[in-house]
Formats: sequence, C-alpha cells, structure tokens
Amino acid sequence: IKNAVKNNPTNTSGTDDAPPTETISNFVADYGFLVDAYSLGCTIRYMMTGCPPHKSVSQAISEQLSFLELIIGCFCRSSK
Repeated sequence: IKNAVKNNPTNTSGTDDAPPTETISNFVADYGFLVDAYSLGCTIRYMMTGCPPHKSVSQAISEQLSFLELIIGCFCRSSK
C-alpha cells in the first residue's frame, strides 16, 4: 500500500502517508464517545422539547408562560 501511495501521481505531498490500518486513537481522548453521546442527547432533547439542556422542561414551560402573560398583559392594558 505504501508503494501505491508513493507511486500515485496525485500524491503531491512527497511524504509517505500512514498506512490505512494506523489510526489516531493514540492522540484522541477516551471520553470522546461519551461526550458525543451526551451532546447528541442534548440536541435531540432540544429538538423535541424546545428547552436547552441546562433547564428542566417544567422550568422552561413556566418561563414561557410568564413571558406570554407579560405580553398579553401589555396588550390588555394598552387597549383600555
């Protein structure tokens, strides 16, 4: 495989590339998969509920309701 990389005319780097079986796992932290799984879960939760990961669903709903009450209150008071 190294000879194929060396003799490949599209290889303009002039250096020997690592064989395809060699990975970068020595340079990557072990917690990468756990972090990816957590961030995927946070993204799916946000897509399904609309509340960010650092808030509980009930807290986000109560904040939305208080904001709506504020907006509705402003419209009701201005019409009098």
